Amino acid sequence: MMAWLLIPVLFLAFIAPSQPCPTTTYFEIGGKTEIPPLYFGNSVVPLGTDQVGRDLACITSRGLQHTLRLGGLILLLGFLPGLILGMWIGSRGKLFHLQGEIFLLAGLLLFMGIGAYILVLAIGVFLYVARVSSGIVQAITQQTFFEGAKAIGGSPWHIVKTHVVPHIRPRVTAMFASAFAALLIWMAELAVLGFYSQGVFSINLIGGDNPRQFFSHPTDPDLAQWIAYVRLSWIAQPELLLLPLLVLVILILGLTSLGRKTSKSISDLQTRATPAQA
Repeated sequence: MMAWLLIPVLFLAFIAPSQPCPTTTYFEIGGKTEIPPLYFGNSVVPLGTDQVGRDLACITSRGLQHTLRLGGLILLLGFLPGLILGMWIGSRGKLFHLQGEIFLLAGLLLFMGIGAYILVLAIGVFLYVARVSSGIVQAITQQTFFEGAKAIGGSPWHIVKTHVVPHIRPRVTAMFASAFAALLIWMAELAVLGFYSQGVFSINLIGGDNPRQFFSHPTDPDLAQWIAYVRLSWIAQPELLLLPLLVLVILILGLTSLGRKTSKSISDLQTRATPAQA
């Protein structure tokens, strides 16, 4: 059921502005000049703004769009190599045992620097997909048809092409969805640790009792970076955290549900087909 929630989430990303959300220094509300942030329920920006006057609706939709683009690029880099490695390991009856990718990713970012953010997450996807696909293929190698193909002298390439690929192809969608969900969780965890793809801009306020006040804000954040940015100050303005967090949670749950539903459908089809093949 959660998979259907991906439709409005993807629509929200589709209608997002193509340019970063503009900042605004003041608003005219009811003949009065108001300085941001504006809170939820005002007549000009109903969802509220951050401290530099950016509309929360824009921040959320733009952040979702940026998250999907960044995630798609990372999956493009890491998914297929991981699938190939997992098939190769699994076809030999073995498993790729590496787990706890987040600790490896954090360590690599500390070692390689934030400039390697996309590469490091692509490595994480590569390892995750290799682990999942090796388990699927290893299970295939336990089937009698696989053992029979080996017994009659089939070459490794012929066996993989004839028996492994047709069985793993229908599962690619499920693996892709689960890998995307895992990637989003890693991005959120790394953002809390201070690792993200975008920089920040700083504002220096001069005047008043404190003549030098500095505020740092994400320039064009994805959802993970934005949530990490507002998580420590959300009590004063909870809408800045709750709406983007809700969108990210729906996206993760929707992808997870899609992966499980796809896997269950494939298993049901194979179960019904087994007697006919026998």
